[in-house]
Amino acid sequence: MALQTGAVIFVDRHGFQLPAVYADFSSEYEAATTTAGVHDASYMGRLKATGEDGLDLLNRMSTNNVMDLGAGEGAVTVLTTDRGRIIDVLGVVNQGDHVILLTSPGRQQTVIEWLDKYTIMEDLTIEDVTAETTMLALVGPDSGTILGLTTSHGPQDSLTAHSVRLGGVDVLAVEQPLGTLSRYWLITSPD
Repeated sequence: MALQTGAVIFVDRHGFQLPAVYADFSSEYEAATTTAGVHDASYMGRLKATGEDGLDLLNRMSTNNVMDLGAGEGAVTVLTTDRGRIIDVLGVVNQGDHVILLTSPGRQQTVIEWLDKYTIMEDLTIEDVTAETTMLALVGPDSGTILGLTTSHGPQDSLTAHSVRLGGVDVLAVEQPLGTLSRYWLITSPD
């Protein structure tokens, strides 16, 4: 799902060459606020946690209740040290048989190491899938309609996961509002 075709300006974001402008800033801003706009967010980290104890450990190590998340549900939480220092702000999405963790750019290894430090008897394996996946943000009032979804307009710290098919490709669409705008994180393999 490369969106570099037609881009006129590129920027380096955490080691990724990303398209910054396709036409001009004002028309792209207008599209994102009146219909929909796309942003390549592949620079953000994506971890896959498998094992019975993933949500339990995250619940004990972070600030939000993630223990009761059902399949397809998610939440934003702050992963902290034992002294309350912030390690990262995570998006936690329960996929049933695994959990997806959305991290800040370049924070994947720090998050993995911190959780591994406290994984003693827990059944938990965490792998960095950032390089194996692509992540786009679809933002704007029409973004749900474009995906064939009904936007939930949930709270800012609430995430909802949907499986959609776009152009013959399976995509995980994670809904997370951006202020008053609808936003979906679209995660798929880069092929």
